[in-house]
Amino acid sequence: MGQQRKLPPFEAFVAAGIVYRRPRRRERRDYRAPLGEVTMFPTPVGRALVADAFPEWKWLRSMQGLLGAEVPKSIGGELFNVLDRLAFSRRRSPGG
Repeated sequence: MGQQRKLPPFEAFVAAGIVYRRPRRRERRDYRAPLGEVTMFPTPVGRALVADAFPEWKWLRSMQGLLGAEVPKSIGGELFNVLDRLAFSRRRSPGG
């Protein structure tokens, strides 16, 4: 397998899971919430690829609220399908 390009933090999706409760702030820029059903991706999925697939989700482009955002209900199911397809495909590079 060829060498993969490393992406800076916050530029790629590396796992998916379920957040069971609203995150609580512990300190500045430090939030905690219980997680479950976490699956690490074998291939990181570049944020730009996902933003191209869902242009209506403006947060993906701006990343305001850098630590995260709620996935809009209108794209929730399809988002996970796209992430799954891209993360488990061996033919693509992680950056796009």
